[in-house]
Amino acid sequence: MLGLGKTRKRQFEVLCQRAGRWQTDAYFDDDKPALSRAEALLGDDKITAVKVMSQRDGLNGGIVEAELLFKERAAREKPIQITADNTPVKPCQEQKDFFALESRLAIGRLLRQFLDKLQITPSELLHSHRMMQRLDSTGNIAVAALGRIATGQAQVLKQPTRQRVDTLEKFAQQARNWARDYEAERKKLPPFDTDDLSRVRRRLRAALNDELRGDNAFLCHLAGHLTASPSVLGKLDIVIELMGRETGAEAVDLLEGVAADVLASPEALRDLMGAQPTLAQYIGLLACSVTGHTPEAPFPEGSPMPKLSGLMAAERAPQCRRVLVERLQVALASSVPLDQTQPENETALLQALLERLDDGASGLIGGEATGKAIAQRRQRQHVALRRKLGLE
Repeated sequence: MLGLGKTRKRQFEVLCQRAGRWQTDAYFDDDKPALSRAEALLGDDKITAVKVMSQRDGLNGGIVEAELLFKERAAREKPIQITADNTPVKPCQEQKDFFALESRLAIGRLLRQFLDKLQITPSELLHSHRMMQRLDSTGNIAVAALGRIATGQAQVLKQPTRQRVDTLEKFAQQARNWARDYEAERKKLPPFDTDDLSRVRRRLRAALNDELRGDNAFLCHLAGHLTASPSVLGKLDIVIELMGRETGAEAVDLLEGVAADVLASPEALRDLMGAQPTLAQYIGLLACSVTGHTPEAPFPEGSPMPKLSGLMAAERAPQCRRVLVERLQVALASSVPLDQTQPENETALLQALLERLDDGASGLIGGEATGKAIAQRRQRQHVALRRKLGLE
């Protein structure tokens, strides 16, 4: 019976995982301080997991272990930041310019992370007081985006950056005021009747005695209507359906703005067009989308691109056309090979593309800007050939 009354030693080991490797942090005689220490360690960004092991002497010697706690540190979301983009933006001269396509494209480029996280378009952001509040509460990205745009515009206008910032802040504040006022007046305004959107637009303009304010209220109505869809692709389906109604002919330009915003999202456009194996096929598909021609390979099943392509071909979606043409031009001017699997055929592939970029009587899709992009690619082809021949 010797030793039966002896208390077996117990201790608690706290371990943490750093860079994928487990290491002992400390030992405790009681479980409570051990558990507290483990929880505290999770506050260190370099530690990915912790555990607490109970250890005691075994009856027949050795150590008996049991796991009391195992916990991984929850992944912290990276803070939303503005996109590093220095694309020149045409200066806004008046309030309506702040809501125009040029401005919305800039917002889409700079605030892409924020927009994608909330699954909203620039049009919705500019016409929803709630979304503007969300933006203002997300660090200082709104201020940073406005400052980036103002810096470039100030150089073009040859004026102090602070002066340009003040001008843009005034336009932004007016947009906030109108969105806030809409929320207060919404129940008194003509309702958003999707069966006759042309009439809705006329009535809103009359009720507010101002065309710009009336159109702003229409888009505030639309932003609220689009909350029925949790994704930008679902919102695109909604606006395309509304654009197809004859009773909404006078409001098509406002509806189409949202569609153009969606096309300006790289992720959304990729889903709409499907993954393309080569840059040449991607550019060719963009060209077919703009002209309404049937592409060599069909769009993904369920994609609304055929409908939208028809609207562009019928000149009922000029903003959408501009977005896709600019995408086409950027792709053409890039240094990415038209087909990375056969770089030796770059010249022949470009020549084949030129035939698809010819829009008949109207000439080259995108006109002079597309011609410039083609010239840039040809110049690179020429340099590559000279290097291959040892001439450079």
